[in-house]
Amino acid sequence: MIGYRGLDRIHDQLAPILLRRTRQEVLPDLPERTDQILHVALTPQQAEPYWEQSDILAALMRKWERQKYLSEIDLRRVMCCLQNMRMLCNSTFLFDKKTNHSPKLAEFREIVRELAMEENRKVVVFSEYERMTYLAGQELEKLGIGFVSLHGGVPSKNRGALMEKFRRDAECRVFLSTDAGGVGLNLQAASAVVNFEPPWNPARLEQRIGRVHRLGQAHPVHVVHLMTRGSIEERVWETLKLKKSLFAGVFDSPTAEVSFAALGRKSVLQAVKEIFADQPGRPKPVIDQVPAKAVPIQAVPAQVPPSTAPPAPATSQPSGFAQAAAGLIETGVRFLESLAAVAQSVPAGEGLGSLFARDPRTNNPVLSIPLPQSVDEGRLMRAIAAFASAFGRSA
Repeated sequence: MIGYRGLDRIHDQLAPILLRRTRQEVLPDLPERTDQILHVALTPQQAEPYWEQSDILAALMRKWERQKYLSEIDLRRVMCCLQNMRMLCNSTFLFDKKTNHSPKLAEFREIVRELAMEENRKVVVFSEYERMTYLAGQELEKLGIGFVSLHGGVPSKNRGALMEKFRRDAECRVFLSTDAGGVGLNLQAASAVVNFEPPWNPARLEQRIGRVHRLGQAHPVHVVHLMTRGSIEERVWETLKLKKSLFAGVFDSPTAEVSFAALGRKSVLQAVKEIFADQPGRPKPVIDQVPAKAVPIQAVPAQVPPSTAPPAPATSQPSGFAQAAAGLIETGVRFLESLAAVAQSVPAGEGLGSLFARDPRTNNPVLSIPLPQSVDEGRLMRAIAAFASAFGRSA
């Protein structure tokens, strides 16, 4: 699928039965709205786990390219990696619950100091993650700025009291909210909105801003979007713009066609592949190309030094077998590191512990790993036999 066309006909069919009052119709009655995007960079402490998740995602995408199919568990791992990468863009605390490296919080401190303390505005702050609003609350406490916090754990009967305090209490300058407060709240007491991250859904983003920029608002509204440079968040932002153009094409019909050229002729997984494969500061993984065949390592005969030269140390020129063995050790260590990274990304109960079982005859613990489609039983047995034969010859 490369896009949609004929949207004008859909619009004509909906016109007799669809009653809409769009924001464009009420915009003349609304104050000015200014949107600002502030880019931040990943710290090294964020970048390391971020690229680890990207590597796991790359392995899953290579598997998809090879097999043209991903299991339900693998699809869940893809979404888990994407979610982890998005959380790491906010703070490492959302990922490991131990550290807190977050340039966004540093920017947030400056933003809220300027808006709430210097310009005397009230500010509504949104994040998808309750833990991020918790971290933001800690920063507000350090600055001595009063706030209230709304999230999914707050009972509905208590939400009115939070809004009332934010509206009437002059010392309460900030309203922290997850998307649980994105619908059904009137927060015209505020005149600024801060989004810690772009949501997947463009309607959700507009719902956030619409809590403040709505009828009854008497002041210009300033909207700040925090975005991590060169990360998955920029790709999400591009997708938001594409979805908005599609919605406008169906319901407002400014054009009869919406092209997917911004994303290319890609399926969902193909778009995911590009998210991690084309990020600045990281070598693009080889996915579409067939891996090159391994070249066997050949031992180079050592030259006999002249009688006048001092003899070289025995360890200065490793043999061909030693070089090959060193390469195998390096490959094995990388395998263990990748296995550990994958184990950390899978849901609870599906890690390495799920691969252990008991032999029904001996009751001894056994490790059971399903073979991939590319490795059949005969190929595995031949490899094991060749390995055992090589050790027999060396003995």
